[in-house]
Amino acid sequence: VEKNKGLTAEESSVLASCVLLSAMSIPLQTSQAGTTYSHRESQKQKNKKMALLLGFELNPKRKSILQELLDEEILDAVIPEVRDIYLALECTFSPLDLVKTTEPVFEKLRANEKLANYVPALEKLLIIRVVTQLAEVFYSVRLDTLENLLKPLNKDFLDIEDIIVKAVKSKQIDVHSVHIDHMAGCVHFGENFMEEHRTRRLLTDMSRGLNTICVE
Repeated sequence: VEKNKGLTAEESSVLASCVLLSAMSIPLQTSQAGTTYSHRESQKQKNKKMALLLGFELNPKRKSILQELLDEEILDAVIPEVRDIYLALECTFSPLDLVKTTEPVFEKLRANEKLANYVPALEKLLIIRVVTQLAEVFYSVRLDTLENLLKPLNKDFLDIEDIIVKAVKSKQIDVHSVHIDHMAGCVHFGENFMEEHRTRRLLTDMSRGLNTICVE
């Protein structure tokens, strides 16, 4: 990242940090399905502004923006906390420890007047990362376990559920199915659960039908 000679080293680091955090704050849009026209247009305009900032000729995707920044060695220019949060949210697979390790970094970002505004978007990204990574390992997770994993964020769990549901609908969580089952107190992941659920229901219906035949 080319430095402005009129800026101090600290100012350059903060500016580079703002650029990287802006790119990380772009939603993980894996599909246009489930999004409204106004939402897509709004995101398109934001991406165009980011493209303008980075000197891109085309409207880029989140992945290409981040790659361009990495190619420009932006990680060497940002403050340590921003480098840490990038590595944690973009490069680390650790669903059981991710929140615990990133929350202290978020606290430092909140204390920085110019970087604090990025924290809410990064917290949403963190929640999405945790759920996505859990889905790669488990078929289901207890709701109280998920709540404990995300507890350091100090968010109402209903708000967290809302973030998860919206992320699934907008395809930011790239799994086949996420089902929050309050009756069972679990979050179920993937097509396996849906298939098992359908099979269980079919067997139950067949069992009831057989019982009826036997009684008659």
